Amino acid sequence: MTETAAHLKQLGVGVDVIETKRTIDYSRYDLLHFFNIIRPADILVHIERSQKPFVISPILVDYSEYDKLHRKGLAGKLFKWLPPAGIEYVKTIYRAARRKDVLASN
Repeated sequence: MTETAAHLKQLGVGVDVIETKRTIDYSRYDLLHFFNIIRPADILVHIERSQKPFVISPILVDYSEYDKLHRKGLAGKLFKWLPPAGIEYVKTIYRAARRKDVLASN
């Protein structure tokens, strides 16, 4: 993401890197570019609010190797036996049960 921004700046394109959880003044932009689609709700809210054209670079960071090899506690023991999709499923259920899974569009 930062490399893409740097190269666009070299071409003379104005670029800001902003986390999806921040408030954005959409009027300053002609186009939105989103990275990582693991949590689509985080970007859908901005697509709807901005009414701007957008592109998505579906770069996905796979944390399952970390979860399998370095995660501690009960989760670490469980994740050693699950496939990557299973790990993400368990994490999503855990966040929902703990009410830590915030839907950005709400």
